[in-house]
Amino acid sequence: MSSRLEQETLAEIAKLPDIKLDEQRKKEMLAMIANEEAKYRKQTHSRRQLALVGKGLAACVVLIGGVWFGTHLFDSGSNQSALPPTQTNVQETPGTGTPGTPDNASGTATTPGERESHQALLKNIMELARQGKVSITEYALESAVFDDIETALGKPDSSTYTNGLTYAGYDQRGLVFGYNKGMQVVELRSFDSKLNAVSQSEVIQAYGQPEVINKFVDQDIYQYKINDKYQLKVVFTAPTLAVPEPHIDHINVVYPRGAENLMAYGNGADLLQVALDLAREGKAIGSEYPVEHSVFDTIEANWGKADKTDYVNGLTYATYDKQGIVFGFNKGMQIVEIRSYDQRLQALTLADVKAKLGKPGSVNTTSSETIYVYKATDKYQLKIVFPTPTKAQPTPHIDHVNLLYPQGTINNMAG
Repeated sequence: MSSRLEQETLAEIAKLPDIKLDEQRKKEMLAMIANEEAKYRKQTHSRRQLALVGKGLAACVVLIGGVWFGTHLFDSGSNQSALPPTQTNVQETPGTGTPGTPDNASGTATTPGERESHQALLKNIMELARQGKVSITEYALESAVFDDIETALGKPDSSTYTNGLTYAGYDQRGLVFGYNKGMQVVELRSFDSKLNAVSQSEVIQAYGQPEVINKFVDQDIYQYKINDKYQLKVVFTAPTLAVPEPHIDHINVVYPRGAENLMAYGNGADLLQVALDLAREGKAIGSEYPVEHSVFDTIEANWGKADKTDYVNGLTYATYDKQGIVFGFNKGMQIVEIRSYDQRLQALTLADVKAKLGKPGSVNTTSSETIYVYKATDKYQLKIVFPTPTKAQPTPHIDHVNLLYPQGTINNMAG
């Protein structure tokens, strides 16, 4: 290794905390880095390419040396590393976790004691859910009335009306109350911070495989039937490179009957007909804005900034999580697609759709989805999207419903 790079490397290493080098260890480390440098130079053929490597090579070999430090250079009595712990991408098989597996929310190892604590937490969640409760409030589904809650807790920090229910959020308490037109509480959402450390595999270990899995944009929702009245929904954050296994974001305890009794629409089968009737008007359940005749500027002015935006194939998709709606708009800001993740629709199955709406005009399939396409009018299509059927789940539940104005997607696509 060139003396200049050697000096620069040692200078960078000296800046790292808690590193003590004797001459023998210094030689071993520099020999290892010299080998890595040789690999870089062997792959780099021109002077211009060598110039581009420049200081980046020095930084790179310091990082390589950092891995070496983790096992060779730190004093045996030191418990802290100068580098963050290495994230290992491990998916546990339920019930077979090993000590030290990185499966908590920060990506660090979960100890046997922590896993035992998580299982106790999940057991308590299930026991309370059978009573229509969550741990961070004394109020229970079905019997609680929001007027009483508001008197006791004060005005909520937020209030959102979605698909026939009002959701009142108390941010500092980590609570959301969902209530119907009669003020009856029919849904409790708990954002207790203790939930965030619990992984998907630990939930499956405690509860088994869910009856229904709904995928909502950047979240997965596992649904468990508690008893004849209540459901438990475990909502996971999407996996990332830093934390490859999803962890709980929050939980919902739901009283579905209370959500249905006072809704604007009848039973689930009727809701499918309503979706088709609205599609003929260019509208979707949960949104008053029709495709073709609405612009996103108006929606943003009334609904506020979207929770998430994505650009796909010439269209921008704006996600509103609380409303369960995604708007797709073209370069002219014209709404050309609306996706509804209405929970009442998600309770319906492929068999329900076939029975109510009959044979679709076409069926599209991907590796993960089956899409039933119904012609609403000459201009609009209603698409009902399911997870791909499997032997274990031959008649899957609806994931979401799309209302599409195809002409709007063609005229304004990127050329």
